[in-house]
Amino acid sequence: MALLVVVVLIVLALAPSEMLVALFREGRRARRYGRSRVARVALAMLALADGGCCSEPWNAFPESTKPDRSCSTGHVQGNDVYIWNCLRGKHVIVTQYSAEMSCQEPQRMVTTCGTETELEKSLALKPEVCRGPRSGREWR
Repeated sequence: MALLVVVVLIVLALAPSEMLVALFREGRRARRYGRSRVARVALAMLALADGGCCSEPWNAFPESTKPDRSCSTGHVQGNDVYIWNCLRGKHVIVTQYSAEMSCQEPQRMVTTCGTETELEKSLALKPEVCRGPRSGREWR
């Protein structure tokens, strides 16, 4: 909710004064008729602010070594998967599900070197299938 307040304040600070006058005039007029453009703008901002708060996997689990393999299970929605075959004696996977307007927090799964995690088994992430991440989703 604090993010929404910040966004509204930024929009109000950057908006031309003529636009603000028109919005508030519209708001007074709309109260008589039961609808308000200001309310619709506020709802749209709330919807946008609600969907963009996920951590990036490389920030949630910083790792200086690039993954051995990485891939995405979809084009518009799916899992971004980063796999280290044997990192400090462990098989490590970092994954994050994302879609157009939503995402889940990244998760880290660890097993012993040479074994697969449950996610790898369920998604059938064989080396020939895992051919690289979506554009812009490379490990940083």
